[in-house]
Amino acid sequence: MKKSSVNFLRRDRTQTDEQENGMPVYINTDFRGHWPVGTAAVVAADSAEHAAQQLEAALSRRGLPQPVEAADMRLFLDEYEAVEILCDGDY
Repeated sequence: MKKSSVNFLRRDRTQTDEQENGMPVYINTDFRGHWPVGTAAVVAADSAEHAAQQLEAALSRRGLPQPVEAADMRLFLDEYEAVEILCDGDY
């Protein structure tokens, strides 16, 4: 399965950045979907463990029950400007 890549650009953080930032954001591209193509999810949660639990529940609601490991939840770092292409349509 094709893994997504994240391109990061460092930027300076300010007090305003801290005030505007909310819940940490996690990305997972390692779960099974309905078809054998790449998958991607973005989850806002207070920890990788909680993000994995939320993703498991959301997948179950879509008929895709499966375990999700906290280690598979990648933190989308807020100290960097970043772009994550979740799906570009290339199967």
